[in-house]
Amino acid sequence: MVALLSCSTEHIKTVLGATDIFTIVRDEFNFLDRNSDGCITMEELVAVRMTLLASARTTSHRAAQEPGHIHSNDMYGMFDMDGMELISQRSDFEHINEGTGAGAHRHVIKQRSSRQRVSPARSTVFSSLGYATSRLSGFQANNQGHTSTQSQKHQPEASNVETLRRFLQTTGDEDGVNASLQTPPPALSTPLLPSPASSSTPQPNPPLQIDDSVTHISDAAYAEAHLAAAIDHPDVATIVLHTSVILSAPLPDIQRHLVIRASCLSSQAGCEIDGGGLVRILAVAENGTLEAYGLVLKNGYSAADGSGLHIADGSAVYLRDCTIRSCKGARGAAVYAGVAADLTLEKTSIVNNTASNAGGGVFGDAGSHLKVLTGTIVSFNSAVVGGGLYGRGQARVTVAGMSVVSANVAKTGAGIYQASVGSIVTVANHSRIGSNVAEEDGAGLWSLGDVKLTGQSTVNANVAGNNGGGLWHLGYLTVELSSAISDNMAGGFGGGSFCSAECTIVVANRSGYARNTAEQCGGIFAREASSVLLDNMSSIHDNVVDGSGGGACILPTTTNTRGSNMTVSAGSGIAGNIAVY
Repeated sequence: MVALLSCSTEHIKTVLGATDIFTIVRDEFNFLDRNSDGCITMEELVAVRMTLLASARTTSHRAAQEPGHIHSNDMYGMFDMDGMELISQRSDFEHINEGTGAGAHRHVIKQRSSRQRVSPARSTVFSSLGYATSRLSGFQANNQGHTSTQSQKHQPEASNVETLRRFLQTTGDEDGVNASLQTPPPALSTPLLPSPASSSTPQPNPPLQIDDSVTHISDAAYAEAHLAAAIDHPDVATIVLHTSVILSAPLPDIQRHLVIRASCLSSQAGCEIDGGGLVRILAVAENGTLEAYGLVLKNGYSAADGSGLHIADGSAVYLRDCTIRSCKGARGAAVYAGVAADLTLEKTSIVNNTASNAGGGVFGDAGSHLKVLTGTIVSFNSAVVGGGLYGRGQARVTVAGMSVVSANVAKTGAGIYQASVGSIVTVANHSRIGSNVAEEDGAGLWSLGDVKLTGQSTVNANVAGNNGGGLWHLGYLTVELSSAISDNMAGGFGGGSFCSAECTIVVANRSGYARNTAEQCGGIFAREASSVLLDNMSSIHDNVVDGSGGGACILPTTTNTRGSNMTVSAGSGIAGNIAVY
């Protein structure tokens, strides 16, 4: 920079001879425009000048103190053609370039000559032109294939040469100008200032990078386009997501086996696919399969089924450490599993989803299998029926491995709703159906099929406005292996459980009903021709009602085909129940 500031008159003449003044000024505009906003402010020019002066003092302290030394205002005035105190490409440079030849340059000279004469320090104004010369030389060296016609395009016109000569004469510094003007100009390979049209042209998305069937998505600016391309690309087997994606349109259906991994935990910010409340997030086509790890799907929307994730008939999905939340739709707001589809959830959260019909969290169609496993949580979801989970037509529902279905809301079957005779709901291995609220029946669970509660699992603290605080069922009910139906409430019959027709209830192996409350029949309500077995250290105790049947009510039969019965055996008991009638 010192060399640039202390450049000699011969160097300036060489620069001026290297190319015409407009080309030089245009090039140097980029150098002075520090923030590349297309304008040079006084602050930017002063900053450049102060940098140059600081360097100049190390070699020429006298020149910096000279009375004729140029000021920032002088530099600014030479190019601020419209007097707006702002140098821009689209105004002042158009003034410089308008007309032809000498007329345009006289305008520059006139503006500059109206201020003080700065001949001794003229090198300060043009000191950075040495930088332009070096760049122009580089362009010429890298583009030797330019034609002579292209080179001649940049030759200074005779009128321009004469104008420059007069400009140097007015500043008292014309010696050697003839020699310098003989130097041929280099050819430019590209314009130094891009045109407005080229700068506004949208850039294409970078190509999808695939390495051994794996693609990484990390650039948020292109995340949606890259994710869509990766899902649709037959050579991609695994997608690794490093950033969040906000969707403006539905993604392509997954039509093969695909793995999607998030590089951050689902409990942390980032690695989310956000439907923006406008579109469905993911869809697995028929016979397609999906594995997802650590992924967050949120704000999905569909007027039909599966706003967060839609699984077509016969397809399979496995989710681990994932979250699906804040989705809205008609059925299966978070997840819809089609006919004979298979859904496995491990360490996954299905929370705060809303269905206008059935299955606020998950909807399983006929023959599907919904597996809620290994610490999965289905909570704070809502629907008309099946706030948490809904199974239809022989669908199987399994909740196991310390999983929880809790705090869901529905008119009927707030936790789980199973709508088919012959189906089965299993709650196993320290799992819990709890704190669900139903406006009518079956707050924890409502089922037309069989229900099995096993392995220290519980149905507890559920509240129903009508019957079956803990559960409402028609089929076979098994409560075994230290499991319990406890602390549930019903506004009608059956605080613990309500059986609406002929059914069988087995409570075995240190299991029981405890502390349930209802208007009638605090622990168990069973209609005529039902059978209740209490076996192997099991109990019905401390249940409370405002009416009759504190522990259990079994209605007598009205036919001769089968009688109602209750059996208590092997150290089991009924104790401490209270009925106020």
